[in-house]
Amino acid sequence: MKLSQSYWFFISIFPTVALGGIQTALQATGGVIKGCLELQRLLPSQTFFADSPEYQTQQSHYWTSQQATDIHPRCRVTPYSTDDLRSIVKVVGRHQATFATKSGGHSTVSGASNIDDGITVDLAGLNSTELSVDDSSAWVGIGNTWFSVYRDPTLTSAGLSVTGARAGTVGVGGFLLGGGFSWHSGRNGWACDTVLDFEVVLANGSVVSANENDNPDLFWALKGGGSNFGIVTKVKIPVFKQDSMYMATTSYEGNDLPDVLVAMEDFTAEAEDPDAGLFMTIACDAKWGMCYNVMMFVNTASNTSSSTFEPFEKIPSFENGSEIMDMGDLSKMLSDQPGTKFRKEKFTLTFRNHRSVPLMLYLASRIHHYVHDPAYLRGARVIAITFQPLTSRHISSSGNAFGLDAEKEPLILFSAEVHWESSTRDQHFHDEFQSLESLFRKEAESSGLLHPFVYLNYAASWQKPFESYGDRNLKRLKDVRGRFDPDGVFTKLQPGSLHL
Repeated sequence: MKLSQSYWFFISIFPTVALGGIQTALQATGGVIKGCLELQRLLPSQTFFADSPEYQTQQSHYWTSQQATDIHPRCRVTPYSTDDLRSIVKVVGRHQATFATKSGGHSTVSGASNIDDGITVDLAGLNSTELSVDDSSAWVGIGNTWFSVYRDPTLTSAGLSVTGARAGTVGVGGFLLGGGFSWHSGRNGWACDTVLDFEVVLANGSVVSANENDNPDLFWALKGGGSNFGIVTKVKIPVFKQDSMYMATTSYEGNDLPDVLVAMEDFTAEAEDPDAGLFMTIACDAKWGMCYNVMMFVNTASNTSSSTFEPFEKIPSFENGSEIMDMGDLSKMLSDQPGTKFRKEKFTLTFRNHRSVPLMLYLASRIHHYVHDPAYLRGARVIAITFQPLTSRHISSSGNAFGLDAEKEPLILFSAEVHWESSTRDQHFHDEFQSLESLFRKEAESSGLLHPFVYLNYAASWQKPFESYGDRNLKRLKDVRGRFDPDGVFTKLQPGSLHL
């Protein structure tokens, strides 16, 4: 049964600065102006100002309207090689120019990958994919989107795939540096755990490798530590044979939600099939006051009869659909949604899976309450929450900075987001969502289920993901930053990112 495009909407909640421009240019800091002009001299065909079509095109490639339309860098520059990027980093440091780096532009944190009156380094030109001689791994450019990786002939011609994002528009860089939740996480853990090697440009312009043998502390820090240490140019990741995958979606009535969440708690606890994955989204159309309780199931081994999903199949449902598709098609389908016309806010929490159904029902009830509150949701398009299992196999790796390897029980990764259209409602939704996060956190804490972990890739601007990794790991991350970026270039000059 084919699924309608509207159905997918609710699932995816995944030339120069010269005489003419000199007056405006003077408003920027001197370091940024000097940096842009030097970059124009060094990389003339790769440095763009606001009057160029390339600048405008790049500005449109963000997931949120805040980053695409509200933020206007003094110039944008696109490296096509590691040497290009080395030159850019040296220019930024020499002129003390503020900057941002963009891989996929999928963050909801305004300024995370674009910067007002600064220099935006768009990594989209670092988009190669090179397969190893023995077909066991691939070097993937950090500026790729995951859809372009899944569709790269280098991999598809050999029937190979990688542990990457579920939505194809997500960029390789931010996804891996923040952890990375994949359909293959049930078998392979966080996507960052699969990385074999990072090539990194440091603040002084030098290029280093970070792997188990070379710079192992940096290797560890890059897996969950974000953009605090340097700019990654490419990653070496394992490849594996991947045929088509089984995907199904099911909608449930509100009265059946308790049974669905019980089945989800059991699935998370048992995790019998490492090829099986799922998530639950409760998405509400704020305009019409309609909510959808949708579960998405995937089996990466294309097993259509896995007993893992049987408990869900016994619950009354409607609008069921299933398809066999490859990773590229699935990632594209999860990306075919309204994009930058919406403004967005998002936050995340983590809680323990055992006996979590009452808490999940409470969170669902609050979302249903808000969708019927005109004062709260005026101007909103969608408000949604998502529950995602973090199985024991998923979180057991000790090779990343998260500090979850000692967990003896599985967890639930929770996220909430709201989409709206007018900038006049920005402060309202920011304040309300911050209050909502506080309310939900206190409820989870009072129930004894709150876990401190804050997933970097879903974190709001006010959240502190690195502190959630624990004092020991936070200290180690800061020590690594001190050794590889002693002048704090990637902290002081990159203001929009979440910092240690």
